[in-house]
Amino acid sequence: MSQIITNAFSRYWQECLTNQTPVVLDEFVLANVPDLDPAAPIDPDSGLPPAGQIVHRNKVDQRGRINNDAVAYTIVMDTTVGDFGFNAMYLINKASGMVGMIVHKGLETKLKTDEAAGQTGNSLVKSMLMEYDRAAEAAATHVDASTWQIDYAARLRGMDDDLRLQALQFFGPAAFYGDGFKLVNESGVYKVQPGVAYVGGLRAELNEVKKITPGPKPVGLWLDIYRAGSLLDAWVNHFTLTLSGPDMVDHLDSNGYQHHVAKVAIINSDGSVTDVRRKRTIELTGDVTGKGILEDAKGVTIAVEIKDGSHRHKWGDLDDVPELALKRHRHPWENIDEVPAGLGTYAAATTNVATQLREKSGFYNASNGANGMPFGSEWKYYFNAAHANASGYNGMIGLDFAGSEMGFATVENGIFKGWRQLWHSESKRIQVKADANPMFEMHIPGRHASAMTLQPDGSIHWWGTDGAGGWANTRAIMASGSFQVVGSHWAASNSHAYAAQWANNAPFHVDFGEVPGVSDYYPIVRGRSSAANAGYRTQVELGMLRSGNVWGQGVLMVGSAERATPQAVYTFDINGKFYAPGGVHDAGQRVYSPNNPPSWWSITNRPQVVEDIRFTAMVIRQYPESASISEFGSGVIVTAATYAEFADVCTQATRQLQKLINGTWVTIAY
Repeated sequence: MSQIITNAFSRYWQECLTNQTPVVLDEFVLANVPDLDPAAPIDPDSGLPPAGQIVHRNKVDQRGRINNDAVAYTIVMDTTVGDFGFNAMYLINKASGMVGMIVHKGLETKLKTDEAAGQTGNSLVKSMLMEYDRAAEAAATHVDASTWQIDYAARLRGMDDDLRLQALQFFGPAAFYGDGFKLVNESGVYKVQPGVAYVGGLRAELNEVKKITPGPKPVGLWLDIYRAGSLLDAWVNHFTLTLSGPDMVDHLDSNGYQHHVAKVAIINSDGSVTDVRRKRTIELTGDVTGKGILEDAKGVTIAVEIKDGSHRHKWGDLDDVPELALKRHRHPWENIDEVPAGLGTYAAATTNVATQLREKSGFYNASNGANGMPFGSEWKYYFNAAHANASGYNGMIGLDFAGSEMGFATVENGIFKGWRQLWHSESKRIQVKADANPMFEMHIPGRHASAMTLQPDGSIHWWGTDGAGGWANTRAIMASGSFQVVGSHWAASNSHAYAAQWANNAPFHVDFGEVPGVSDYYPIVRGRSSAANAGYRTQVELGMLRSGNVWGQGVLMVGSAERATPQAVYTFDINGKFYAPGGVHDAGQRVYSPNNPPSWWSITNRPQVVEDIRFTAMVIRQYPESASISEFGSGVIVTAATYAEFADVCTQATRQLQKLINGTWVTIAY
């Protein structure tokens, strides 16, 4: 069977909402459609079939509210109606002919009573359920369908609830199988694993991994499940995964469906996950303890542990105990009665740690015994794990009485390998001791490894993997007074093109990231020194200056380290401009600019400043006072003088001005 609400009804419903008029569906149309496949999807744009296929029309006898979003329409056909067969039902608005809902089903026969022919008719009740948002309000239907329909649903719900209660008794309030619904955090992505769970007696199955995105933490993840369906559909379990800070409880929703909830996990403040899924377990009590998890169609393995003190033995009551049983059947000393003298005191029984620790561990003084841990206090705790091989294979850990020093040792094929020392955290140091090149390694299995080694010359070398399972050359070296970055690794993995370097990370790279940029200075590297027995403590620094939301400037500072501020601050910007506070000099000579021209004295005393202009030799002339202007000689007047005793004579000194043009001096002013 298939059913659908038509597109025509969707448009009609919108018109009713706009006009504030109720939805009216008041007639059933029954039809016998040839070659109808009741399982095939129905075209939502379908209308009524041809008139020749329509076998019966019947007004709606009753309609009733199922819930807020569902209304049932019903017709009753008694024994006076027939004879015909039908496999399609249409719920329509009789006035307009608009088809609201279509149901395709298997062929069904309706017979009427015919006494003459000896035929007994049948009575049929047919219902169509319309489900859409606020259906009961839209159709102005407020009478519950249960007041007039035969309530087979009540019996079915009772049967469903009987099954649910049986499952609840068997599985408990909640039971999760394997990794079903387990929440895992994979690099910040939270994923719920597929699987099966029972909550409140209802079964939920997640078929694929489901991602969730938590908000504020901590927060709980809950599985919320309920059972629902319609009069014409199978009832199924519906579930959701809900994030909630407060604890959730079982509840009824607005449609009257009972919800059952179970907590799956807690996402903690630091992002870690605590699994709180409940599982079916078998737990042993009494003189033993043990717990096993029940899984469907699987055996249960329980590790049984005998409680200390639950049963006791007298030493004399243990007859002919095999050696292997002695090793596997152990008791704390305090639970064994009447132990012979000496066996309960390790100090009296232990003379060689390496051999006797194959049989026992404990707290004792082995300072006078062979192969004892040579560091820490005299009394120590020894923990042993021995191999069954008779040749002698065992390992031991020693912890001194003060709890500040630890060591470990092994025996291999009967040969004691000696103690290695570990340092407890309270000693405030971790030590690696070796005759040559002690190493501290950091390792991500299958990906990367890095190590720090101490060389015989006292320098520290940083190493890294080469990506092919071996060690690459040294990455960096720190020696007394120097730090060296091995640039060959950079050269092997970066472009050497000049144009590409600006975008690459340099071997020594400082990235300050996004900064306020209002008026901030960021130092990159600094050097400082002073003259022996004289002082003059000098500091040089390279840095970066940000002045508002513009490009930053490079800064070079030089000055006395004994002052709070530098004496000279040089700046250079992205436009190629360089600013020097004390001027720029070339080979000892000051370099000038239009904004800072040389003085006249500098020009007259440094003729090399202008090399293509010159004066000719001086010419001295004397003229009578009565001479006209045209009689004066040509040239630039350098000096003119008139002496009193020669009042009628004027003396003139002149030079001609020349310029060097194409290798020839040419007079340009005279």
